[in-house]
Amino acid sequence: MLRFYPFADFEDMSERSHSEVSDRSYRAPVDITEDAAGIHLSVYLPGVDPEHVYVNSEQNSLSIRAERPFERDENITYHRMEGAYGSFARTFTVPSTYDLNKTEANYKNGVLHLFVPRSEASKPRKIDISVS
Repeated sequence: MLRFYPFADFEDMSERSHSEVSDRSYRAPVDITEDAAGIHLSVYLPGVDPEHVYVNSEQNSLSIRAERPFERDENITYHRMEGAYGSFARTFTVPSTYDLNKTEANYKNGVLHLFVPRSEASKPRKIDISVS
């Protein structure tokens, strides 16, 4: 029994149109978590050389850019290219309760790990009571 799937032709067309490797941008997956210490971002950039990863903070924005250029070899026939090639850019708005000036970045096994700590002003603190 065959099931009718009305979007099959569209998916085939989409697959063909994206199988050509060119200068294009892609959207890398990002995990964002938060704990008492701050915000943790994990940006998945498999195959990207750490020298092609750029992190910038300005005012309340955290920007991440990465590039994975495709170097075509004329002596090879490419049948399918599913890896992400091209450029990646993403900007996140970070609340003022976090200190972007103290952002830490670590790149390991194709994953960019960013940590943005809570600002000192936003951390709970004990207020001493004076006795008159």
